Amino acid sequence: MHTALRYNDRGEKILIKLNPEGGAAVNLYGVFDDGQTVEDLYTGQTAEVKDGCVSFPTYENHVAVIKAR
Repeated sequence: MHTALRYNDRGEKILIKLNPEGGAAVNLYGVFDDGQTVEDLYTGQTAEVKDGCVSFPTYENHVAVIKAR
């Protein structure tokens, strides 16, 4: 599974992960801090980073596009 970190025009971090499994944890360690709320931009789902990871029940188009809220 491929993971990339990008920055948008406002300098905000966006983590992109290809083919994540629904419900499986996505490693965000070093990108987003524990306790930070992040959003999957495809689905609009939000979750809190815990132990450097986050998980969402589903991922649209087999892609996770995660940004801090």
